[in-house]
Amino acid sequence: MISRALTDFEIREIENYIRYKASNRSEIRKKYLCIFALFLIGLRCKEVCGVRVTDILLRGDIVLWLKVETAKRRKAGRYKGISVQSISKYREIPVPKNIANILKNNINRSKEYVVYSQKGGSLSREIVIHKFKKMFDSLGIKNAGTHSFRRTFIQRLAKSGVDLETIRQLVGHQNIFSTMQYLQSSAGAKKRAVSVMDKVLYENIGQNNINIKLAKKGMNIYIEKNNAG
Repeated sequence: MISRALTDFEIREIENYIRYKASNRSEIRKKYLCIFALFLIGLRCKEVCGVRVTDILLRGDIVLWLKVETAKRRKAGRYKGISVQSISKYREIPVPKNIANILKNNINRSKEYVVYSQKGGSLSREIVIHKFKKMFDSLGIKNAGTHSFRRTFIQRLAKSGVDLETIRQLVGHQNIFSTMQYLQSSAGAKKRAVSVMDKVLYENIGQNNINIKLAKKGMNIYIEKNNAG
């Protein structure tokens, strides 16, 4: 199943569920709020589980950047006939203010990993996926999973006018082709897009009609002058 993007309402529901219903233990709530915040900036589940506390780059108490370890290091080449950019082992993501506040207020700085297990190591990807599946089921959110956050992040950036190359770098894709697979236009979006040509055509027709009227008016004046002579 391909996870769909989430709505604004669903994202707020998930945050409220974590804050007030996910667990009676403050420590667990804080940990899952950090997971939620990292998902909101487009990280893969495996990347979320691998973020160390030292990967959160601060200036004083302000979270500025997040350093993420990319799954694989690749050299420049071709992938499915498409040029592939070389990617470094790490990528840095600027953290927006509200998400930065969630991280700042909930990170346990005594641990090595932001998303830690009971033994102090990294929490497994499978546990995070299972926990969020139960959460989605409890909220009645259908056809969604942890990857829905990543799809939401990419689609929101694209709709806001962010260019594909910038999105590719933020999410750590090897090529634009991978990024484009997340961008599925709705029927309504397609209709709005092509309606631009209707507007252009209407403006051209309107201008042509004005030109015709002016030409006819000039011709009439010319005829009237000839008749007068």
